[in-house]
Amino acid sequence: MLRRYLYLMVTCLSFSLSAQRTALVNTGSVSQSLGGITTTLDESDAILSNFSALSPDYSNGLVLAAESRFGFSELTAAGLAGYIKTGENGAVGVRLSNYGFEAYNEQTISGLYRRQLGQNIAGSIELGYYQLSLNEFGSTQKPFYRIGLSGKITSQLNYGLILSNLEAAQLIDNTTLMSSLAFGLAYKVSPKINIRIEMAKELETILNVKVGISYQPHPKFELRIGSRTASGQSGGGFSYQLSDKLNLEGHVLYHPVLGTTPGVGIKYQNSQQDKSKRSKR
Repeated sequence: MLRRYLYLMVTCLSFSLSAQRTALVNTGSVSQSLGGITTTLDESDAILSNFSALSPDYSNGLVLAAESRFGFSELTAAGLAGYIKTGENGAVGVRLSNYGFEAYNEQTISGLYRRQLGQNIAGSIELGYYQLSLNEFGSTQKPFYRIGLSGKITSQLNYGLILSNLEAAQLIDNTTLMSSLAFGLAYKVSPKINIRIEMAKELETILNVKVGISYQPHPKFELRIGSRTASGQSGGGFSYQLSDKLNLEGHVLYHPVLGTTPGVGIKYQNSQQDKSKRSKR
Protein backbone atom coordinates (compact mmCIF):
# COMPACT_ATOMS: atom_id res chain seq x y z
CA MET A 1 0.00 0.00 0.00
CA LEU A 2 2.84 2.40 0.86
CA ARG A 3 4.45 1.74 -2.51
CA ARG A 4 1.14 2.48 -4.24
CA TYR A 5 0.95 5.88 -2.56
CA LEU A 6 4.59 6.58 -3.41
CA TYR A 7 4.22 6.07 -7.14
CA LEU A 8 0.91 7.95 -7.08
CA MET A 9 2.74 10.90 -5.48
CA VAL A 10 5.54 10.67 -8.05
CA THR A 11 3.00 10.68 -10.88
CA CYS A 12 1.20 13.69 -9.43
CA LEU A 13 4.50 15.55 -9.04
CA SER A 14 5.64 14.81 -12.59
CA PHE A 15 2.17 15.76 -13.87
CA SER A 16 2.27 19.07 -12.00
CA LEU A 17 5.68 19.95 -13.46
CA SER A 18 3.94 20.53 -16.80
CA ALA A 19 0.30 21.27 -17.56
CA GLN A 20 0.84 19.97 -21.09
CA ARG A 21 0.80 16.34 -22.17
CA THR A 22 2.57 14.92 -25.18
CA ALA A 23 1.59 12.26 -27.69
CA LEU A 24 5.19 10.96 -27.50
CA VAL A 25 4.71 8.76 -24.43
CA ASN A 26 7.82 6.74 -25.27
CA THR A 27 10.45 7.82 -27.83
CA GLY A 28 12.68 4.76 -27.42
CA SER A 29 15.94 3.95 -25.71
CA VAL A 30 18.19 5.56 -28.34
CA SER A 31 16.32 8.87 -28.09
CA GLN A 32 16.32 8.86 -24.31
CA SER A 33 20.02 8.10 -24.01
CA LEU A 34 20.75 11.05 -26.33
CA GLY A 35 18.98 13.59 -24.13
CA GLY A 36 15.51 12.96 -25.57
CA ILE A 37 16.46 13.96 -29.12
CA THR A 38 13.69 13.07 -31.59
CA THR A 39 14.32 14.94 -34.85
CA THR A 40 17.41 13.28 -36.38
CA LEU A 41 17.36 9.56 -35.54
CA ASP A 42 17.78 7.80 -38.88
CA GLU A 43 17.43 4.11 -38.03
CA SER A 44 14.21 2.31 -37.08
CA ASP A 45 14.03 4.46 -33.93
CA ALA A 46 12.69 7.18 -36.24
CA ILE A 47 9.22 5.66 -36.14
CA LEU A 48 9.00 6.53 -32.43
CA SER A 49 10.08 10.12 -33.07
CA ASN A 50 10.51 11.69 -36.56
CA PHE A 51 9.52 9.12 -39.18
CA SER A 52 10.76 11.32 -42.02
CA ALA A 53 14.36 10.89 -40.78
CA LEU A 54 14.27 7.13 -41.39
CA SER A 55 16.98 6.17 -43.85
CA PRO A 56 15.47 4.96 -47.16
CA ASP A 57 17.91 2.06 -46.98
CA TYR A 58 15.62 0.25 -44.50
CA SER A 59 12.80 -1.79 -46.03
CA ASN A 60 11.02 -2.74 -42.78
CA GLY A 61 11.53 -2.69 -39.04
CA LEU A 62 10.04 -3.09 -35.58
CA VAL A 63 10.88 -1.36 -32.29
CA LEU A 64 9.80 -2.37 -28.79
CA ALA A 65 10.84 0.00 -25.99
CA ALA A 66 10.03 0.29 -22.29
CA GLU A 67 11.27 2.32 -19.35
CA SER A 68 10.48 2.31 -15.64
CA ARG A 69 9.94 5.96 -14.78
CA PHE A 70 11.94 6.97 -11.69
CA GLY A 71 12.49 3.32 -10.76
CA PHE A 72 8.81 2.40 -10.25
CA SER A 73 7.75 -0.66 -12.22
CA GLU A 74 4.15 0.56 -11.98
CA LEU A 75 5.12 3.67 -13.94
CA THR A 76 6.26 1.80 -17.03
CA ALA A 77 6.16 3.68 -20.33
CA ALA A 78 6.06 1.25 -23.25
CA GLY A 79 6.11 1.80 -27.00
CA LEU A 80 5.68 -0.57 -29.93
CA ALA A 81 6.01 0.51 -33.55
CA GLY A 82 6.60 -1.07 -36.92
CA TYR A 83 6.91 0.01 -40.53
CA ILE A 84 7.28 -1.31 -44.05
CA LYS A 85 8.59 0.35 -47.18
CA THR A 86 6.02 0.92 -49.95
CA GLY A 87 7.41 1.37 -53.41
CA GLU A 88 10.65 3.17 -54.10
CA ASN A 89 10.07 6.33 -52.04
CA GLY A 90 7.36 5.60 -49.47
CA ALA A 91 6.88 3.85 -46.13
CA VAL A 92 3.92 3.28 -43.81
CA GLY A 93 3.89 2.44 -40.12
CA VAL A 94 1.87 2.19 -36.92
CA ARG A 95 2.78 3.27 -33.38
CA LEU A 96 1.26 2.26 -30.02
CA SER A 97 2.22 3.52 -26.57
CA ASN A 98 1.07 3.23 -22.97
CA TYR A 99 2.09 4.83 -19.68
CA GLY A 100 0.75 4.65 -16.14
CA PHE A 101 -1.56 2.55 -13.99
CA GLU A 102 -5.25 2.42 -13.03
CA ALA A 103 -5.35 5.89 -11.42
CA TYR A 104 -3.45 7.64 -14.21
CA ASN A 105 -2.94 6.36 -17.71
CA GLU A 106 -1.85 7.76 -21.09
CA GLN A 107 -2.32 5.80 -24.33
CA THR A 108 -1.78 6.58 -28.01
CA ILE A 109 -2.37 4.87 -31.31
CA SER A 110 -1.35 6.36 -34.63
CA GLY A 111 -0.62 5.67 -38.26
CA LEU A 112 2.36 7.14 -40.11
CA TYR A 113 3.37 7.78 -43.68
CA ARG A 114 6.82 8.75 -44.95
CA ARG A 115 7.90 9.79 -48.43
CA GLN A 116 11.20 10.73 -49.98
CA LEU A 117 10.50 14.11 -51.58
CA GLY A 118 13.90 14.61 -53.18
CA GLN A 119 17.48 13.46 -52.97
CA ASN A 120 18.12 15.45 -49.77
CA ILE A 121 14.67 15.89 -48.27
CA ALA A 122 11.94 13.61 -46.88
CA GLY A 123 8.61 14.28 -45.21
CA SER A 124 6.25 12.38 -42.92
CA ILE A 125 2.85 12.76 -41.33
CA GLU A 126 1.44 11.02 -38.27
CA LEU A 127 -2.26 10.94 -37.42
CA GLY A 128 -3.49 9.42 -34.18
CA TYR A 129 -5.55 9.46 -31.01
CA TYR A 130 -4.37 10.28 -27.50
CA GLN A 131 -6.31 9.11 -24.43
CA LEU A 132 -5.84 10.37 -20.87
CA SER A 133 -7.58 8.47 -18.05
CA LEU A 134 -7.76 9.91 -14.53
CA ASN A 135 -9.40 7.47 -12.12
CA GLU A 136 -12.67 9.03 -10.81
CA PHE A 137 -12.58 11.81 -13.43
CA GLY A 138 -12.99 9.40 -16.33
CA SER A 139 -11.12 9.68 -19.60
CA THR A 140 -10.76 12.07 -22.50
CA GLN A 141 -9.57 11.47 -26.05
CA LYS A 142 -8.16 13.86 -28.59
CA PRO A 143 -6.86 13.44 -32.14
CA PHE A 144 -3.34 14.64 -32.82
CA TYR A 145 -1.01 15.06 -35.76
CA ARG A 146 2.71 15.46 -36.25
CA ILE A 147 4.53 16.60 -39.38
CA GLY A 148 8.18 15.78 -39.92
CA LEU A 149 10.83 16.96 -42.34
CA SER A 150 14.44 15.86 -42.62
CA GLY A 151 17.34 15.87 -45.02
CA LYS A 152 21.01 16.48 -45.67
CA ILE A 153 22.79 19.81 -45.59
CA THR A 154 26.18 18.25 -46.35
CA SER A 155 27.46 14.67 -46.43
CA GLN A 156 28.23 14.98 -42.70
CA LEU A 157 25.41 17.26 -41.52
CA ASN A 158 21.73 16.29 -41.35
CA TYR A 159 18.71 18.23 -40.10
CA GLY A 160 15.29 17.28 -38.75
CA LEU A 161 12.11 19.23 -38.00
CA ILE A 162 8.93 18.20 -36.14
CA LEU A 163 5.73 20.22 -35.90
CA SER A 164 2.99 18.95 -33.57
CA ASN A 165 -0.59 20.21 -33.19
CA LEU A 166 -0.57 23.85 -34.28
CA GLU A 167 -3.54 24.48 -31.98
CA ALA A 168 -3.17 22.93 -28.51
CA ALA A 169 -6.16 20.69 -27.66
CA GLN A 170 -7.83 21.04 -24.26
CA LEU A 171 -7.83 17.74 -22.36
CA ILE A 172 -9.10 18.75 -18.92
CA ASP A 173 -9.05 22.01 -16.96
CA ASN A 174 -5.60 23.64 -17.20
CA THR A 175 -4.21 20.69 -19.14
CA THR A 176 -3.62 20.58 -22.90
CA LEU A 177 -2.23 18.26 -25.53
CA MET A 178 0.76 20.34 -26.38
CA SER A 179 1.62 22.23 -29.52
CA SER A 180 5.35 22.07 -30.20
CA LEU A 181 8.12 22.73 -32.66
CA ALA A 182 11.48 20.97 -32.64
CA PHE A 183 14.52 21.45 -34.86
CA GLY A 184 17.70 19.43 -34.70
CA LEU A 185 21.08 18.89 -36.34
CA ALA A 186 23.20 15.75 -36.48
CA TYR A 187 26.89 16.04 -37.31
CA LYS A 188 29.04 13.03 -38.14
CA VAL A 189 32.43 13.95 -36.72
CA SER A 190 33.98 10.65 -37.81
CA PRO A 191 32.80 7.11 -38.67
CA LYS A 192 32.69 6.44 -34.91
CA ILE A 193 31.42 9.72 -33.41
CA ASN A 194 28.14 11.57 -33.92
CA ILE A 195 27.01 14.77 -32.21
CA ARG A 196 23.37 15.86 -32.10
CA ILE A 197 21.75 19.05 -30.87
CA GLU A 198 18.07 19.88 -30.79
CA MET A 199 15.96 22.87 -29.77
CA ALA A 200 12.34 22.20 -28.84
CA LYS A 201 9.71 24.78 -27.92
CA GLU A 202 6.40 23.77 -26.41
CA LEU A 203 3.51 26.14 -25.91
CA GLU A 204 3.99 28.31 -22.80
CA THR A 205 7.17 26.51 -21.71
CA ILE A 206 10.83 27.45 -21.79
CA LEU A 207 13.07 26.48 -24.69
CA ASN A 208 14.36 22.94 -24.25
CA VAL A 209 17.90 22.39 -25.56
CA LYS A 210 18.99 18.78 -25.96
CA VAL A 211 22.49 17.52 -26.67
CA GLY A 212 23.59 13.97 -27.38
CA ILE A 213 26.85 12.26 -28.33
CA SER A 214 27.28 8.71 -29.60
CA TYR A 215 30.56 6.81 -29.87
CA GLN A 216 31.08 3.43 -31.52
CA PRO A 217 34.21 1.75 -30.13
CA HIS A 218 33.32 -1.53 -31.87
CA PRO A 219 31.24 -2.30 -35.01
CA LYS A 220 28.66 -4.07 -32.80
CA PHE A 221 28.69 -1.76 -29.79
CA GLU A 222 27.78 1.91 -29.32
CA LEU A 223 27.82 4.19 -26.27
CA ARG A 224 25.71 7.33 -25.83
CA ILE A 225 25.35 10.26 -23.43
CA GLY A 226 22.91 13.15 -23.43
CA SER A 227 21.17 15.88 -21.47
CA ARG A 228 18.25 18.32 -21.74
CA THR A 229 17.86 21.74 -20.15
CA ALA A 230 14.09 21.94 -19.50
CA SER A 231 13.86 19.05 -17.04
CA GLY A 232 17.53 18.96 -16.02
CA GLN A 233 17.71 15.28 -16.93
CA SER A 234 20.92 13.66 -18.09
CA GLY A 235 22.03 10.11 -18.73
CA GLY A 236 23.36 7.65 -21.22
CA GLY A 237 22.94 4.29 -22.83
CA PHE A 238 24.27 1.64 -25.15
CA SER A 239 23.40 -0.41 -28.20
CA TYR A 240 24.62 -3.94 -28.90
CA GLN A 241 24.13 -5.61 -32.26
CA LEU A 242 22.88 -9.14 -31.62
CA SER A 243 22.71 -10.00 -35.33
CA ASP A 244 22.57 -8.32 -38.75
CA LYS A 245 18.95 -7.30 -38.09
CA LEU A 246 18.57 -7.22 -34.31
CA ASN A 247 19.86 -4.70 -31.74
CA LEU A 248 19.59 -4.60 -27.96
CA GLU A 249 19.28 -1.08 -26.50
CA GLY A 250 19.51 0.24 -22.93
CA HIS A 251 19.57 3.56 -21.09
CA VAL A 252 19.51 5.19 -17.66
CA LEU A 253 18.31 8.77 -17.00
CA TYR A 254 18.77 10.86 -13.88
CA HIS A 255 16.30 13.53 -12.77
CA PRO A 256 17.54 15.90 -10.01
CA VAL A 257 14.22 15.66 -8.13
CA LEU A 258 12.58 12.35 -9.09
CA GLY A 259 15.61 10.08 -9.43
CA THR A 260 16.63 7.49 -12.02
CA THR A 261 14.74 6.01 -14.98
CA PRO A 262 16.12 2.79 -16.50
CA GLY A 263 14.92 1.52 -19.86
CA VAL A 264 15.50 -1.17 -22.48
CA GLY A 265 14.55 -1.79 -26.07
CA ILE A 266 14.73 -4.30 -28.91
CA LYS A 267 15.12 -3.05 -32.47
CA TYR A 268 14.66 -5.08 -35.62
CA GLN A 269 15.52 -3.55 -38.97
CA ASN A 270 16.00 -4.97 -42.42
CA SER A 271 18.59 -2.99 -44.37
CA GLN A 272 18.70 -3.13 -48.14
CA GLN A 273 22.38 -2.26 -47.92
CA ASP A 274 22.99 -5.43 -45.91
CA LYS A 275 21.21 -7.41 -48.62
CA SER A 276 23.37 -5.91 -51.37
CA LYS A 277 26.55 -6.55 -49.39
CA ARG A 278 25.62 -10.20 -48.86
CA SER A 279 24.73 -10.65 -52.52
CA LYS A 280 28.21 -9.43 -53.55
CA ARG A 281 30.02 -11.92 -51.35
